[in-house]
Amino acid sequence: MLAAIRNLSGGDFEKKKQLITGVYLQNNPEKLVGLAEVFDVKKRLPQATIGYCIREEYWHHGIATHIVALLKRHLLETCGMDQLVAFVMPENVWSGRVLLRNGFVKEQRTEERHNWGGHETVTVEVYTCKRV
Repeated sequence: MLAAIRNLSGGDFEKKKQLITGVYLQNNPEKLVGLAEVFDVKKRLPQATIGYCIREEYWHHGIATHIVALLKRHLLETCGMDQLVAFVMPENVWSGRVLLRNGFVKEQRTEERHNWGGHETVTVEVYTCKRV
């Protein structure tokens, strides 16, 4: 995962396209256990949105927490982003905890998202993390 994150600052990331990378186990690099993504890159702010999805059988193993930590460090420190944003469906409390553990703050506002999680429209909570 770290090698894939190191490549975020080139190619599609610079072109402001969505970047999706596979998450593999270090001790079993052939085993795809989830996805991590960076999208909605705004170079003027500079800001990016992150997301992640882990296969259910790998929940509660610290994988999502580790992914967010790697993304955060790389995007804020190496790529020069000032802020990261993540969206969480309210019923997904564990994902919110992953973000809070990584220094994100739950905002007091929500947003409407379309075609999300198999739903036409959903209300999601907004989490942000700013470079200090």
